[in-house]
Amino acid sequence: YELMDAITRKAVGGVLEVQVRSCQLQNCPQCGRRLSDKPPQAKTLTTQRGDVTWDQPVKRCESCRCDFFPSGASLGN
Repeated sequence: YELMDAITRKAVGGVLEVQVRSCQLQNCPQCGRRLSDKPPQAKTLTTQRGDVTWDQPVKRCESCRCDFFPSGASLGN
């Protein structure tokens, strides 16, 4: 089971990273200005096969002084 757990965590982690990269915001949804990149935040998803961790991008609108997590809605966070 240990090998299957490791394979499952790796596969789920890969899918999450692809999804995160595909849904990144470029402009602020509130004011429309260009967002800047902030350091990503580590996120963890607990599955029946163990925890899966990935880096979630964070964007910042300096005008609105808000941070956005582009993948949150699509990943159910």
